[in-house]
Amino acid sequence: MEETACIGWWKQFGFHANMEGLRMRVDGDHIQGSGLDVAGAFLFDGVLAEDGSLVMKKQYLGRHIVLYHGRFNGKDHFWGTWELEGMQGPWEILAREGEGEETMEVKTEEVQV
Repeated sequence: MEETACIGWWKQFGFHANMEGLRMRVDGDHIQGSGLDVAGAFLFDGVLAEDGSLVMKKQYLGRHIVLYHGRFNGKDHFWGTWELEGMQGPWEILAREGEGEETMEVKTEEVQV
């Protein structure tokens, strides 16, 4: 997947946060991305297994790192669970098909990579 504009979100304790200006790229088994949310600007960096399972680190610039476990459908959809200091919640990223924000169905599953 070439660098692609995406829409995404994560949830924590019922709070829903959108990821803005989100861009993702998959190059073989390497995942990269960047964006902005209520916690600040961030970079994604991770690995993708042949079965679609993934692990990414979300590095907030000058701040903390959040671990993302999940799946990639091989085309345009990432989803899973984030973890930080014993807390966790669902997340989802979808390639943008048009200019408007679209509603995304929640898909979460625990993945061990």
